[in-house]
Amino acid sequence: TAALSGGELIRPGGRVVKNVAGYDLTRLLVGSRGTLGVILEVALKVKPLPERAWGVTARFDGAEDLWRAVAAVLDARAFPSFLEARGGPGGFELATGAEGGSEQVEAQRALLRAAVRGGAAAETDDVRGLLAAWARVSWDPPGMIVGASVPRRRLAALLAGHDGAFTAAAGSGTV
Repeated sequence: TAALSGGELIRPGGRVVKNVAGYDLTRLLVGSRGTLGVILEVALKVKPLPERAWGVTARFDGAEDLWRAVAAVLDARAFPSFLEARGGPGGFELATGAEGGSEQVEAQRALLRAAVRGGAAAETDDVRGLLAAWARVSWDPPGMIVGASVPRRRLAALLAGHDGAFTAAAGSGTV
Protein backbone atom coordinates (compact mmCIF):
# COMPACT_ATOMS: atom_id res chain seq x y z
CA THR A 1 0.00 0.00 0.00
CA ALA A 2 1.29 3.48 -0.82
CA ALA A 3 0.16 7.03 -0.20
CA LEU A 4 0.46 9.38 -3.15
CA SER A 5 1.19 13.11 -2.86
CA GLY A 6 -2.53 13.95 -3.11
CA GLY A 7 -3.34 11.72 -0.15
CA GLU A 8 -4.85 8.86 -2.16
CA LEU A 9 -4.02 5.34 -1.05
CA ILE A 10 -3.23 2.78 -3.74
CA ARG A 11 -2.67 -0.97 -3.61
CA PRO A 12 -0.70 -1.97 -6.70
CA GLY A 13 0.07 -5.62 -7.31
CA GLY A 14 -2.03 -8.55 -6.34
CA ARG A 15 -2.04 -11.93 -4.64
CA VAL A 16 -0.53 -13.81 -7.57
CA VAL A 17 2.98 -13.53 -9.01
CA LYS A 18 1.96 -12.91 -12.64
CA ASN A 19 -0.55 -10.10 -12.21
CA VAL A 20 0.85 -7.21 -14.26
CA ALA A 21 -1.08 -6.39 -17.40
CA GLY A 22 0.27 -2.85 -17.86
CA TYR A 23 2.71 -0.75 -15.88
CA ASP A 24 4.28 -2.46 -12.89
CA LEU A 25 3.42 0.17 -10.28
CA THR A 26 5.01 -1.77 -7.45
CA ARG A 27 8.45 -1.65 -9.08
CA LEU A 28 7.86 1.95 -10.11
CA LEU A 29 7.10 2.97 -6.52
CA VAL A 30 10.06 1.06 -5.08
CA GLY A 31 12.39 2.46 -7.73
CA SER A 32 11.21 6.03 -7.17
CA ARG A 33 12.62 5.95 -3.61
CA GLY A 34 9.78 8.00 -2.19
CA THR A 35 9.51 10.63 -4.93
CA LEU A 36 6.17 9.30 -6.28
CA GLY A 37 4.63 8.21 -3.00
CA VAL A 38 5.29 6.82 0.44
CA ILE A 39 5.16 3.05 0.80
CA LEU A 40 3.06 2.24 3.84
CA GLU A 41 2.68 -1.52 3.74
CA VAL A 42 4.58 -4.33 2.04
CA ALA A 43 4.12 -8.07 1.78
CA LEU A 44 7.34 -10.05 1.64
CA LYS A 45 7.96 -13.61 0.60
CA VAL A 46 10.03 -15.38 3.24
CA LYS A 47 12.26 -18.21 2.11
CA PRO A 48 13.89 -20.73 4.45
CA LEU A 49 17.66 -20.80 4.74
CA PRO A 50 19.20 -23.32 2.36
CA GLU A 51 20.17 -26.71 3.73
CA ARG A 52 23.70 -26.26 2.42
CA ALA A 53 25.76 -23.51 0.81
CA TRP A 54 29.14 -23.56 -0.89
CA GLY A 55 31.24 -20.92 -2.56
CA VAL A 56 34.56 -20.48 -4.29
CA THR A 57 36.74 -17.49 -5.03
CA ALA A 58 39.43 -17.61 -7.69
CA ARG A 59 42.26 -15.22 -8.54
CA PHE A 60 43.50 -14.62 -12.07
CA ASP A 61 46.53 -12.75 -13.38
CA GLY A 62 44.85 -11.53 -16.55
CA ALA A 63 41.42 -10.28 -17.55
CA GLU A 64 41.22 -12.83 -20.35
CA ASP A 65 41.51 -15.67 -17.83
CA LEU A 66 38.81 -14.10 -15.65
CA TRP A 67 36.36 -13.73 -18.55
CA ARG A 68 37.17 -17.24 -19.76
CA ALA A 69 36.15 -18.54 -16.31
CA VAL A 70 32.97 -16.41 -16.32
CA ALA A 71 32.07 -17.83 -19.75
CA ALA A 72 32.77 -21.36 -18.47
CA VAL A 73 30.38 -20.83 -15.55
CA LEU A 74 27.71 -19.46 -17.89
CA ASP A 75 28.24 -22.36 -20.33
CA ALA A 76 28.17 -25.05 -17.62
CA ARG A 77 24.90 -26.66 -16.70
CA ALA A 78 25.26 -24.94 -13.35
CA PHE A 79 22.86 -22.56 -11.67
CA PRO A 80 25.08 -20.48 -9.39
CA SER A 81 23.47 -18.48 -6.60
CA PHE A 82 25.92 -15.67 -7.33
CA LEU A 83 28.57 -14.86 -9.92
CA GLU A 84 30.67 -11.81 -9.10
CA ALA A 85 33.82 -10.49 -10.78
CA ARG A 86 36.20 -7.68 -9.98
CA GLY A 87 39.56 -6.51 -11.07
CA GLY A 88 42.08 -3.81 -11.47
CA PRO A 89 45.82 -3.27 -11.38
CA GLY A 90 46.22 -5.78 -8.51
CA GLY A 91 44.68 -8.72 -10.39
CA PHE A 92 41.30 -10.21 -11.08
CA GLU A 93 38.91 -12.22 -8.90
CA LEU A 94 35.78 -14.27 -9.38
CA ALA A 95 33.33 -15.46 -6.72
CA THR A 96 30.60 -17.99 -7.36
CA GLY A 97 28.68 -20.61 -5.45
CA ALA A 98 25.55 -22.64 -4.95
CA GLU A 99 22.83 -23.02 -2.32
CA GLY A 100 20.11 -25.60 -1.81
CA GLY A 101 19.85 -29.25 -0.84
CA SER A 102 23.04 -31.23 -0.19
CA GLU A 103 22.83 -33.29 -3.40
CA GLN A 104 22.03 -30.23 -5.48
CA VAL A 105 24.97 -28.27 -4.00
CA GLU A 106 27.37 -31.19 -4.57
CA ALA A 107 26.37 -31.39 -8.23
CA GLN A 108 26.72 -27.61 -8.65
CA ARG A 109 30.03 -27.67 -6.78
CA ALA A 110 31.59 -30.07 -9.27
CA LEU A 111 30.45 -27.98 -12.25
CA LEU A 112 31.52 -24.64 -10.76
CA ARG A 113 34.87 -25.99 -9.55
CA ALA A 114 35.62 -27.21 -13.08
CA ALA A 115 34.61 -23.83 -14.55
CA VAL A 116 37.02 -21.81 -12.36
CA ARG A 117 39.86 -24.34 -12.47
CA GLY A 118 42.20 -21.88 -14.22
CA GLY A 119 42.46 -19.64 -11.15
CA ALA A 120 43.99 -20.12 -7.73
CA ALA A 121 40.79 -21.07 -5.90
CA ALA A 122 39.71 -21.05 -2.26
CA GLU A 123 36.52 -22.92 -1.32
CA THR A 124 34.26 -22.29 1.65
CA ASP A 125 30.98 -23.44 3.17
CA ASP A 126 30.53 -19.98 4.72
CA VAL A 127 28.85 -18.27 1.77
CA ARG A 128 27.47 -15.45 3.93
CA GLY A 129 30.99 -14.69 5.15
CA LEU A 130 32.36 -14.87 1.61
CA LEU A 131 29.77 -12.41 0.30
CA ALA A 132 30.21 -10.10 3.30
CA ALA A 133 33.98 -10.04 2.77
CA TRP A 134 33.46 -9.48 -0.96
CA ALA A 135 31.19 -6.49 -0.24
CA ARG A 136 33.61 -4.99 2.32
CA VAL A 137 36.48 -4.59 -0.10
CA SER A 138 36.57 -0.95 -1.02
CA TRP A 139 38.69 1.08 -3.32
CA ASP A 140 39.16 4.76 -3.71
CA PRO A 141 38.51 5.57 -7.36
CA PRO A 142 40.80 8.29 -8.71
CA GLY A 143 38.04 9.68 -10.91
CA MET A 144 34.53 9.13 -12.07
CA ILE A 145 32.43 6.08 -11.17
CA VAL A 146 30.40 4.69 -14.07
CA GLY A 147 27.68 2.04 -13.98
CA ALA A 148 26.41 0.03 -16.91
CA SER A 149 24.17 -2.93 -17.62
CA VAL A 150 24.81 -5.09 -20.67
CA PRO A 151 23.96 -8.64 -21.68
CA ARG A 152 26.22 -10.71 -19.44
CA ARG A 153 28.04 -12.24 -22.39
CA ARG A 154 29.14 -8.71 -23.41
CA LEU A 155 30.89 -7.82 -20.13
CA ALA A 156 34.32 -8.85 -21.40
CA ALA A 157 33.91 -6.75 -24.55
CA LEU A 158 32.68 -3.77 -22.52
CA LEU A 159 35.71 -3.91 -20.22
CA ALA A 160 38.28 -4.78 -22.90
CA GLY A 161 41.10 -2.25 -22.70
CA HIS A 162 39.74 -0.75 -19.46
CA ASP A 163 42.70 -0.31 -17.13
CA GLY A 164 40.82 0.92 -14.06
CA ALA A 165 39.22 -1.01 -11.23
CA PHE A 166 35.79 -2.58 -11.74
CA THR A 167 33.29 -4.73 -9.94
CA ALA A 168 30.61 -6.63 -11.84
CA ALA A 169 27.62 -8.81 -11.10
CA ALA A 170 28.69 -11.11 -13.91
CA GLY A 171 25.54 -13.21 -13.58
CA SER A 172 23.33 -10.25 -14.47
CA GLY A 173 25.63 -8.09 -16.60
CA THR A 174 25.81 -5.10 -14.26
CA VAL A 175 29.16 -3.30 -13.89
